[in-house]
Amino acid sequence: MTQRSGPRLAGDPGDRVLPLHAIDPETSLILFDLDGTLFSGAEATVTAVQDVFEKYGVPCPPRGEILSFFGIPTAEFQKWLADLCDAHGAGAPGEEIASEVIVHENDLVPSRGTLFPGVPDMLEELTGAGFTLGICTNGEQPYVGTVLKSQHIEKYFHGVRHRQCPEDEKPEMAMEIASAFPALTAVAFVGDRADDVACARRIGAKAVGCLYGFGRDGELDEADFVIERIGELRRVLRRIGKWE
Repeated sequence: MTQRSGPRLAGDPGDRVLPLHAIDPETSLILFDLDGTLFSGAEATVTAVQDVFEKYGVPCPPRGEILSFFGIPTAEFQKWLADLCDAHGAGAPGEEIASEVIVHENDLVPSRGTLFPGVPDMLEELTGAGFTLGICTNGEQPYVGTVLKSQHIEKYFHGVRHRQCPEDEKPEMAMEIASAFPALTAVAFVGDRADDVACARRIGAKAVGCLYGFGRDGELDEADFVIERIGELRRVLRRIGKWE
């Protein structure tokens, strides 16, 4: 993405010398979004839509429109797919076709999905330093479990909260995780969409916006920091430590 918002991370010599442990990792909680932050399921999702829509003779929407639903509740994505199918007069109910897309997407995740560059090393470094990590995502099961297991990152997270019902609101989901660790201080919520910034505000943490994710231009204007790759999170944590 080409978003430009929030304080940049460039050229501040002070944040290069502050050690990572300045914010006391042993008592610190960091929460992450999943899609667009740690993992890209773009190829799995686009391919799933293409395959299933072709099967039913429905024109496939542009790739950009499909990707715009990343980070949005799955039910909204399914409704959009179903409406497209019904509008075209597909040979089956739109809801059934949309559900088939979701199943096919999950099947494709292990082979077509990928972690963003640097994610495994960053998770290893953070857990090794003593940080407690969690995931808060609008994704649903079995998708979330498939991602964590197929990408071998399940071991890094002490808490995972995925959307379980239409009434779930992501900031409250984040608060559930934070409340489960009363002895820890939530220092950052890392994500690529506006509701991730809202999550950070809800748990009293700094909002770290990921410009490489699926957010729209300007969507991260209210983030405290923005990063162009996950490795920049090191410098963010050092600057947060200076504030605290």
